[in-house]
Amino acid sequence: KHSNFILWFFPYKDKQNIFYGQNEVDCVVNANVLRTLALLDETNTEGFRESCEFVNDAFKNNLQNRCGVYYPTEFTLHYVAAKALKDGVSCLEQCRDTIIRQIVSSQNADGSWSSFIENNDIQSTLYAVNALLYLGEYEKYGTVPVIENAIRYVLASAIYEGEVTYWNGGVFFSGGSAIRYVHIWRSDAFTTALAVEALIQYLKILKKRQ
Repeated sequence: KHSNFILWFFPYKDKQNIFYGQNEVDCVVNANVLRTLALLDETNTEGFRESCEFVNDAFKNNLQNRCGVYYPTEFTLHYVAAKALKDGVSCLEQCRDTIIRQIVSSQNADGSWSSFIENNDIQSTLYAVNALLYLGEYEKYGTVPVIENAIRYVLASAIYEGEVTYWNGGVFFSGGSAIRYVHIWRSDAFTTALAVEALIQYLKILKKRQ
């Protein structure tokens, strides 16, 4: 071990400089990789099964809001796991009930989902409602009222400037580890894209119910 405090951030291990001396395996990254491999029909790839187990264990052990090292916003993993399920990552099926239960049980009365990060409720809300929309089976899980309440909050949060409509940027990425809540990146464009994604999915539900 090094006595120099600065070297704590950049310790050497096997001649490689690893930040914090840890291999920070991120569950959000793993879920995105699983989805990509499923879309490419490459689910026999080495490590696919282990990655599935890693994501499943995150939900099983209630680590979903901490295992996304570089993605600090609540429900990020729920969102990417739901997209992965929709696109054929069947090994995550055991997560479905947990994802829906965690989202539904934590919605606020105004339709939002709270974020630990200041001024980030809209991002948390968009991840949560998009996850519910991707998971489907709305009647079975009784999620239609939850989704409708969330959509009202999303619409009320929109900012209108002339002919331009957008949403204030939430947190989509961070520096990870000890600085994951303070060294963060926000993006109006990314948050607006999530809002449009949710609204398009919701309109599809309305069309099917007509």
